[in-house]
Amino acid sequence: MPVDLNACPVHQVEHCEYVGYPYHIVDVEDCLKDPEGMFAQVFAAWDLKWDKSYLEWKDATELLVKFDNLSEDGSKHSHLYVDVLKSTSFGDPKGVVEGSTTEAQIESGGSETEHQVGVDAMPDPVRKHLEWSLQKYDELRNNPNLIHPTRERDTFR
Repeated sequence: MPVDLNACPVHQVEHCEYVGYPYHIVDVEDCLKDPEGMFAQVFAAWDLKWDKSYLEWKDATELLVKFDNLSEDGSKHSHLYVDVLKSTSFGDPKGVVEGSTTEAQIESGGSETEHQVGVDAMPDPVRKHLEWSLQKYDELRNNPNLIHPTRERDTFR
């Protein structure tokens, strides 16, 4: 049974369990909160050599010229491409990259405000899907294959 690589993580986990393929779950929020701890554990889980230098890299702003269509692709999120190419390390998950479009919008009083709406306020089909998604997220967070930065290497063997 081939797995669709674009499938949601829940389906990917189900596939791995079905075929008996080893897997690990990594929550991006954990990686952004503790990049060093998380990536050390991810590398250990797959018996790969870890080096702290992997947490920093040279910016790739020269790619902005090669891929200048990224900033003009019509997406309201095109600034994210630029921010990623300008980055040199992992940043605050709620933060912005210095000099980014988002930062400029915030400084100018732009509308980069995060609105939070309760699940109950959602229209019925959306609410049902959101409830399902949150349940599946909780299942993934409680899966024994979830990597935590505090787990010892031997946990993964």
